[in-house]
Amino acid sequence: MSTNPIPKELKSDHLFLLVGTNPLPDWVATRLLLKNDGQLYLVHSDQTAEVATRLARYLMDQGCRQPAYVEVKSAYKASEVYNSILEKLKPIKSGSIGLNYTGGTKVMAVHGYRSIENESPPGLPPLVFSYLEAARCAMQFEGDPRYPDGRDFRIGMVDELRISLTDLFRLHENFLVEVADKTVNAEPIAVLLAEVHSKKTGQEAWRSCVYKLPIKYPPSTGDPKKRVNQIISEEELRSVRLTLYPQFTHIADALVENGSAGNTTFGEIVDNGKWGFSSATELAEWLDGKWLEHYALLQFINHAEEYGVYDYGRNIKPALKQTDFEADIGAIRGYQLHLISCYSGSDKKESKKKLFEVFTRVRQLGGDETRAAVVCCSDDPHKVRPPDIPPKFLGICAYFRT
Repeated sequence: MSTNPIPKELKSDHLFLLVGTNPLPDWVATRLLLKNDGQLYLVHSDQTAEVATRLARYLMDQGCRQPAYVEVKSAYKASEVYNSILEKLKPIKSGSIGLNYTGGTKVMAVHGYRSIENESPPGLPPLVFSYLEAARCAMQFEGDPRYPDGRDFRIGMVDELRISLTDLFRLHENFLVEVADKTVNAEPIAVLLAEVHSKKTGQEAWRSCVYKLPIKYPPSTGDPKKRVNQIISEEELRSVRLTLYPQFTHIADALVENGSAGNTTFGEIVDNGKWGFSSATELAEWLDGKWLEHYALLQFINHAEEYGVYDYGRNIKPALKQTDFEADIGAIRGYQLHLISCYSGSDKKESKKKLFEVFTRVRQLGGDETRAAVVCCSDDPHKVRPPDIPPKFLGICAYFRT
């Protein structure tokens, strides 16, 4: 990580921000471009008033003074934009003025720029106009006479922009997300299963083995595709015995002492408490495929510092149950949100579906700054990426087997 590279002369005492549906660029601009105890002006329309209020609340919690609200009655009417900003410019008598026009409509960007360029009080330091380029995580500056050719600074990994998963969701949405789970259950067994799934024959054998375990309805018909993806009741699962194929003897014995004998029940494994499973249902789901979430999370834990990952966790769900959102793993690299979907199978269509779903979710939350990935068992990972998703949005796309 590094510190803010923006020089002092490009920071502002009075910073105007155009508020769009994604508050992240405005938070980034505030952290990097507003001088200590500077005044922030949130230029918003009726459609983005709630976003502005949420952003202001979050910034004040971080020590920022109360932002001023600049209401634009029509975000598509030039005179409304121009005059709304003009009213806030008139009282300014000293200090530098800046505009970050990343958010808002095109009309707001063009005529907000015009208003500040034409109406700023004379005798003040040069005006500072900036824009956050999402794809490169670069803050660009144009129109400054001190830098006639413009300037840009890569700011994707600076210390000032570190943000937790919980805070990022708080900033983006009007709901709090449950604290992300950082625990890895049965870590050594997850590593063994990863080794098994590193080859197609091993992955297929494990799927066949799991299908033969009596943990799902209906009983096996011989056709795995006809199995209903529904774990049976907790009471029934507790009496199920761990019976794995001979080739998985090492996994059974690692899970429980003398597990390969096939005499230990799921309930006994849970009650032993060694691996942190709270129920037989959780154990069954873990063996059926959730082990991959734990293994993937383990990679974030082991390589967080190496790759600049600030916060991470699995089982990302909103605290408000009526909100339809869930992701297997979330991670923050710099100020970028990454969501990862884990799929222990190898079906290309299913892999594409999961990647598209997580891509859609992450874009809804964080816009162009975000990245999506799928961890799967594809032999041809490059064919998993849907053609309509630009590669730049799959910046940390990881495939389990290549």
